[in-house]
Amino acid sequence: MATLSKQGTELDRVNALQYSLSLRSNGTVLRNRGEGWKVVHLKAGISTEAYWSKIKEKQANLSPEFLAYRRAVQAEFSLANRSKYFVLVSMLGDDTDGICSSLQDEGIDCDLDTLGELDLLRKTWQAMKRLEAVEA
Repeated sequence: MATLSKQGTELDRVNALQYSLSLRSNGTVLRNRGEGWKVVHLKAGISTEAYWSKIKEKQANLSPEFLAYRRAVQAEFSLANRSKYFVLVSMLGDDTDGICSSLQDEGIDCDLDTLGELDLLRKTWQAMKRLEAVEA
């Protein structure tokens, strides 16, 4: 496991839905998926600058609906707990009561109203994604 302070100062950070990336002054990229920071090992021939510019380009092209959903999920759940939330959504779908109960059983604080809002944002994002696919 990498330590942020031992990898130079942070130049930039991307907080994605299921992980965070940190570009460090010593030229490394670190990733945290909720279990601590780890060094990203780039493929041979890929520079840190090229990798980071590709990440930033992808982030710049995200839909407003996805960004709203991502902000809401990030505000509600810590990075370590997001994967549990996503697993429950994939298993239980629209059953926000079941998702809430399961999360609370795991000791994760949540409320039914907020999960309902997250569900609505997720459905809005997925509907727009389907619409864009049809129009393409």
